[in-house]
Amino acid sequence: MRDYLIESLHDNSSETKESIEETCDNVTSLLVLWDGVLSHLHIAFPTEEQCDQTQVFIDAAIKLANVMGMTKTVKGHGSQRHIVSQMRSVYGGLPEFDESWAERIHQWGYSADMKLRNFSECKKALIRATNFRRTSKPQTQDAINSLSTFERGPRKRTRVKQNEQEHVKKERRLSALKR
Repeated sequence: MRDYLIESLHDNSSETKESIEETCDNVTSLLVLWDGVLSHLHIAFPTEEQCDQTQVFIDAAIKLANVMGMTKTVKGHGSQRHIVSQMRSVYGGLPEFDESWAERIHQWGYSADMKLRNFSECKKALIRATNFRRTSKPQTQDAINSLSTFERGPRKRTRVKQNEQEHVKKERRLSALKR
């Protein structure tokens, strides 16, 4: 990409070979920093040192993005302010955290915020992780799918009671015939 951009330079361009190289170097560094964040994020049962290193990667990535003129996104804020504390507070860390999890949190949005508004940030993270883990397991998906085909009938206690009542009525009817 770098070579293509440099070869595409023309006389009227406001870019120079040096500015293109600097931008490409910054983009490369930014991608490597976010790769470091995600690789640390996917560690099961992270140590304190790994959590601290993750925060260092996040801070460096946000700082470089700012230097490059990028604005901080909601995901950037969530990463910088919340993700490491959630890694520490959720049992096992956040090894399954990925774009779909972030997108699901984003889609739940206001509804989830209202349901969880009285909980601490750590408790919110634990609830979200538990819900995600519970709903994403294949066994859970199979159980949910089987519920749609299952028709619930009366409980055993109700059936036994109904049978006893029918038996009593039948006996009354038969005794009434004998009179």
